[in-house]
Amino acid sequence: MDRMRHSGINENFQSIKPEIEIHVDKDLFLEKSDKEIWSEFKNGSESAFIFIYDTYFNNLVAYGLNFCTDREFILDCLQDMFVELREKCKLVTYTDAIKPMLFKIFRRRINHSLKKFWKEKEKLRAITDFKFAFSISPEQHLIEKQLTIDQVKHLNKAIGLLSIKEREAIYHYYYENLTYSQIAEVMDYSQIKTARSLVYKAIKSLRGVLSNEQKRIFLYFI
Repeated sequence: MDRMRHSGINENFQSIKPEIEIHVDKDLFLEKSDKEIWSEFKNGSESAFIFIYDTYFNNLVAYGLNFCTDREFILDCLQDMFVELREKCKLVTYTDAIKPMLFKIFRRRINHSLKKFWKEKEKLRAITDFKFAFSISPEQHLIEKQLTIDQVKHLNKAIGLLSIKEREAIYHYYYENLTYSQIAEVMDYSQIKTARSLVYKAIKSLRGVLSNEQKRIFLYFI
């Protein structure tokens, strides 16, 4: 699996490396729908598995680091998730949207691992929710949106005032371009309107704490 060249991950993923090197024609998979790719993966296709891993790895790591800044912990969770997916591929449900499916599975994996960690460390407090520390990356947005450092700081300060669930909802909506339906799936909501309400509430809250100038910056950011 020579396509797995992300920093710090090669050794961690030896347990899911195919015994025979497989060349994956990415262009061929790009012509297929998520439903077709996932179906091939469920039927045991190593090429489909590699394509899924290679396509969504960076998104999953970035998402996971919002819950816990320990990169090795997140990589371990991701390894466990992919190992289990590969071993139980025939048992996973069908989907026509791979990204939200992986996010949902990974979110549950992180939650399970964090609870296990605190239990093993005999912490007195129980983990009832994630600490989703989403913030705007200055390096990315200074280039892409031509924002100043102060403007990025203002946005991050406003985002920090949001609830945990509001932060995660706008992360999915603006960063990952998920639909309300997909956000509800990832965050385990039974109703789409719950996800929609979270996004609306987050935007309203941001506009409430930003100055008129900062509101224009926010609208530019999204």
